Amino acid sequence: MVVRKYLCCLTCGKELLLRTAIGRGEYQEFAFPCGGCGIEIRYGMNLFPKETRWEFSKLVNAKWIRPKTEPKDVLVIDPETLIPLDIGNFFSPFLLTAHLPTNVLGYHANRELRLFLCLEAWPVLRKCKVHFDNRNWRLYKKEFRALDPKFDENDENLCIAHFLRTLHRFSNAFRPFSDAKSRMLRQRINYAEALKLELCDDLRAYLRSIGWSASLFHELSSLKDRWSSIYLIVQPVYLSFYWDETTNSLDDFTLAQKRFDDLKPFFIDVYETLCRVSLIAAAIEGIIWCKDLRIQGAKHLLSLEDYRQLDNGIKATMVRNLVIGPVFSGMAENRLRNGIGHHSAHYDVKTDTIEYRNEGKGRITTDHIGYVRFCEKLAKLWYDFELVSVYIHWLVAREYGLKGKVV
Repeated sequence: MVVRKYLCCLTCGKELLLRTAIGRGEYQEFAFPCGGCGIEIRYGMNLFPKETRWEFSKLVNAKWIRPKTEPKDVLVIDPETLIPLDIGNFFSPFLLTAHLPTNVLGYHANRELRLFLCLEAWPVLRKCKVHFDNRNWRLYKKEFRALDPKFDENDENLCIAHFLRTLHRFSNAFRPFSDAKSRMLRQRINYAEALKLELCDDLRAYLRSIGWSASLFHELSSLKDRWSSIYLIVQPVYLSFYWDETTNSLDDFTLAQKRFDDLKPFFIDVYETLCRVSLIAAAIEGIIWCKDLRIQGAKHLLSLEDYRQLDNGIKATMVRNLVIGPVFSGMAENRLRNGIGHHSAHYDVKTDTIEYRNEGKGRITTDHIGYVRFCEKLAKLWYDFELVSVYIHWLVAREYGLKGKVV
C-alpha cells in the first residue's frame, strides 16, 4: 500500500508530493534534503498492522499541506526496497529491483522468512528465553507451541538442546550462503574437544571466572532482541547478497529509512561482543595447534588474560591469521567502530554519507562512508556475529551439562 501526502518546507516553501509505501513493523522514519534549500526534512510513521492503519509523526522542518496545484516534485519512499538513485518519478522501486537477484524466487522466499522471524517468531522466542533461564520447561513448552503446536518435549536436557538449536536455525536466514563456514566452526570445536577435552574444560573455567559464561548468552539474546527491529531498517541491503556483483553495485542505490542514530549503538555493541567471542575462537585454535590454552600471537603465545586486555584492533590482526579468521572479518572495522563510539560520526542528509574521525597519537584522520554502505557493513557484521554465535551455544550447552553435538 502506498500513501500520498503533501508537504511544504518551512525554510524555503518548496512543495513536494510524498509517495510512501507502508512497510512492516511498528515504526518507520525517513529523511531527505529539501529540493529547494537542502535542509533536512524528516518524518516518521507509526504503524498499527492489526488495525490496518497508520499515522504520521515526527515531522521536522516541514508542514503537511493541501496544495492548490499538484507539485512538480515527487519523492518515492519504500522502506523494504533499495531505492535506485536514478529513479526519477518512477512509481515502484520494488518493480525496479525485484528481478536483480540471481535466484529471484529464492531471494523473495528468504526475504519473507526473515520478516516472519523478526515479527512473529522472535517475540515467542524472547518469552521462551525467560523460561529457559528459569528452567521452567512447562511454560517453555506452552510458549513454544505458538510456533509449533506439536511440540511436546518434557525432558530438561532435550529442552535445553532444543532452544539452542532453535536459536541456531533462527540465525541461518540472516547469514545466507554460509553453511560451509558454519560447519567448519562446529568441526573446530568438536576437534578441540576430541583432542584435549581437559583444556576445553579449563577454557570454560576461565570464562566462568570472569563472568562470561552467563553474560555472553545474555548479550547474544539482547542483541537478537534489538536486531528484530534493526533488521527492518537495513533489510533492503540483503538484496546485494543475492545479486551478481559484477553487474550491480550498492553505490547506485540508497535506503529510504535514514536512522543512523538508531543504528550507531547497535553497531558498537555487536562489534564489541564479536571481539569478545574471538577469545573463545582463538583459544579453541590454540588447543588444536599448540595443545595449550594460549593464543598464537605475532611472535609468541599469549595467555587468555593477556589477549583479553589487548586493543580490539590488535586482536583483529591476530585472529585474521587463524583458520577461523574469515568469519571474524568484521573485527577489521575498528576504525569505523571507534569513530562512532567516540561520537565523531555524523550523518549528512544532503550527501547521504557519514563522516567520522579518529584521533590517535599525534594523528587525526577523517573518513567518509555512504549511508547505504554503512548499512551493508552493519548487515555483514551481524552476518559474522550470527556465524560465531555457535561458540556461545557451545559454552551454554556445556555449562548446562549437555554432552555431544550442540547444534
